[in-house]
Amino acid sequence: MRGRDSWIYDDDAFAAAVQRVSRELGDGLLSTPFDGSIAAERAVAEFSGKWTERLVDGVRVLAEPPVRAAHVSLEAAQWHEVQVLKFLHQRFVLERPDLALHQRGQAQSVTTLVEALAEWLDDARARKRSAAAAAARPH
Repeated sequence: MRGRDSWIYDDDAFAAAVQRVSRELGDGLLSTPFDGSIAAERAVAEFSGKWTERLVDGVRVLAEPPVRAAHVSLEAAQWHEVQVLKFLHQRFVLERPDLALHQRGQAQSVTTLVEALAEWLDDARARKRSAAAAAARPH
């Protein structure tokens, strides 16, 4: 990472990212086995929401981005955290056939839902029905 992403990589930021992910994922979310209960689902949702908010808060627009960056990038702290999460995902999810199969199933479901939404949005009759229903609602 240091050579490839020298425009943003920082040893201290990487160490902080490892500590944060370890604390919040390892010592937090993963410290209790997932049993499918409402409490477990809630814990995953809270973890995901918190991390999504953190990463979104780290988005920045660069007028003149470095060569390996884009105009929309992450602050250094969030960028390093994403690198740690990507490593963990690759190592402990994608390389496990049982979890990879589950993830492929989820990806297929999301793809099907997005395609159905796109078809619905392109359906002129559906648009007319939606517009009529919206107009009929009391304001």
